[in-house]
Amino acid sequence: MIAAHKELDRFLDKNAFIFSEALLNIVRAYYGVGKSIPDARKDLAELIRNTMILSDLNGRKRLWMEFDHVKNHHAKFGDLPDTTPIAPTLTFDEAVTDLITREPRLAESAAEVSRMYSVDHVFAMARSAEQNITERAQKAIEKFLTDNTPAEALSKSIQDIGGFSQAYADTVYRTNVATAYNAGRMDQAQDPDLSEIIVGFRYEGIDDARTRHNHRVGFGTIAATDDPLWGKFKPPNGYNCRCGLEFVSRFEAERLGLMEDGKLKPRYSVPPSQLNPDPGFKTESLF
Repeated sequence: MIAAHKELDRFLDKNAFIFSEALLNIVRAYYGVGKSIPDARKDLAELIRNTMILSDLNGRKRLWMEFDHVKNHHAKFGDLPDTTPIAPTLTFDEAVTDLITREPRLAESAAEVSRMYSVDHVFAMARSAEQNITERAQKAIEKFLTDNTPAEALSKSIQDIGGFSQAYADTVYRTNVATAYNAGRMDQAQDPDLSEIIVGFRYEGIDDARTRHNHRVGFGTIAATDDPLWGKFKPPNGYNCRCGLEFVSRFEAERLGLMEDGKLKPRYSVPPSQLNPDPGFKTESLF
């Protein structure tokens, strides 16, 4: 049994290696090895797009699971099973079909989500990632030519680029999956069928030595789904952020004494002015 923000953390540990390989394919293409540069670039853009779509849909699926449980039991949802992970063994189309088969109410959302993460949008993100990784390769080559570096040293530089791409891919993957997953949950919460019961979100995260202070202080904050707070403090709130939003039902809010005139009163863990993402972090520029 697993709660939503913990389910997300499991997603985050799955597929970073496929980003790393896609990035290295671009470096190889610059060296004339393997695919052409346009093909390698297209593959990276498609990989980013598909991952964002699947992550968004999984966030929506999770919200429907929680909604059904709370509606049927009038209880805090607690932990629910992780029934549809982002699985590297499935193709993109198979994974989407699997999600819709398990949760038919996602069918209409799936088409909209696909349009939302348009090819043009992710292509721009892919070019940013490509620039980041190829600049490393170009510097290695420049140093090789300028310093008459031995061939084996250049080979090591390329290996170092591979190591960098793995760490970079991990950050790219984790941050974008978290963004799409939580965006899907927030958007799905506006569905009229859900909004009668889903009145707010609670900010939660993994509390361990890796947790940043400005993230931890937000744990337990409760605010309405349309509260302005989520405009500036919605997860991810930094690279590799493992925080998430658990929904607050009308029934739970009433038990907590937070419903007033049919609306949820916020309960902040600290004053809202102290709830901020990492300095300089912007979710629209994740690469």
